[in-house]
Amino acid sequence: MKTWIRPPSLPDNLKEGAVCRAETLRNKTNGNTVHIVGVSHMSLGSREDVRRIVKWARPDCCLVELCWDRLDVLSSAIGRDWEASVIPDITKFENLRIMAPTLLSPTFWLVGLQLSRMEAILQTYDGAEQMAAIEEAQKYREVKVYPIDTPVSTTLLKCATSLWFEVGPVKLASDIYTNDVFGKILPCVAEVEAYSSRLDDLMEQKITPETYQEMRSISEKLADWDGWRAVLSALEETVYLKGIVTPLLRERDSVLAYQIHKVSEMAKTSVAVVGAAHVEGVAEKFGVTTLADVENAQRVPTTELYTMAAQIFACTLVTPGAALFAQRTARRRGGNAWKYFRYARAAWFTTSTAGSLYWMHKLYGKYTSTRSFQMRMMEYRSER
Repeated sequence: MKTWIRPPSLPDNLKEGAVCRAETLRNKTNGNTVHIVGVSHMSLGSREDVRRIVKWARPDCCLVELCWDRLDVLSSAIGRDWEASVIPDITKFENLRIMAPTLLSPTFWLVGLQLSRMEAILQTYDGAEQMAAIEEAQKYREVKVYPIDTPVSTTLLKCATSLWFEVGPVKLASDIYTNDVFGKILPCVAEVEAYSSRLDDLMEQKITPETYQEMRSISEKLADWDGWRAVLSALEETVYLKGIVTPLLRERDSVLAYQIHKVSEMAKTSVAVVGAAHVEGVAEKFGVTTLADVENAQRVPTTELYTMAAQIFACTLVTPGAALFAQRTARRRGGNAWKYFRYARAAWFTTSTAGSLYWMHKLYGKYTSTRSFQMRMMEYRSER
């Protein structure tokens, strides 16, 4: 049985021009109210909506879609400008040493650099709407802040192990190589792909008021949740549902709903700021999710991780083992066999080295172009 109802929601004057998805839930056992604000991350409109709703609600508690680690990092961001997050120059050894853990993260190359560019355009940073809620709430009273999300590391590990065991490394590599996965997803977000391509072109041009306004308009559209709804719908129709959507969305819905309900048992009025994709799931699971569900969602898949690591390690032994076997066989046979083996070994070494240098050059170029764009944006803003 659900323990929440939907009382009259936000006043009409707060709904005008709002880009957030807002739900007002009430704990049926004690009547305490929770305002769930669904934001589009990186959206300036969401940040302003959050401020208006918090100012109206004057909550006792503020709940944010962050884990403790991210909250600690972003706590220093209250009141700061986006320029504090400009990526450093890694040609300097000290900066390279500091950035080494980040540079080894695939997430940084897949998502982080693109977010850095959008931060420069929108003059904001990822998580700004969460910190805006805290900052606004603390203007009126000493509110309690609760990070209610699953640790990012746990979510990424669950996604990795789910993809490895549910999809399989061979199929995953095959789908990526043949573009089968993205072929199913991108038609649903063709407009988003076109916007992204146009944004990349504009970033290479000289920044003028006209190009800046176009970049800003495109970035705001890319940050909007409605454009990405089709991605999840497409994923739900593929084998990647359990590998991506479940740990990234469904399980986190359960964690967020449980945490919000627990806080509503002691706080008369609360505001919870979550991603727009979570609003519907949180509303459905509010008061229904059990502690066992949360423990399962936050459980680090230790056994699966060890199994995956063992399989990867075993695969890494195949190549040198096969090479050693081929070398011993060629030596034993002598003549042309040994000569051809040395040619093959030299070709493999050359190809591997060239491939590694190519990708290192390509990643370094992407990093430096992002930093160059951030610096050009700083100069443009200072001139104005």
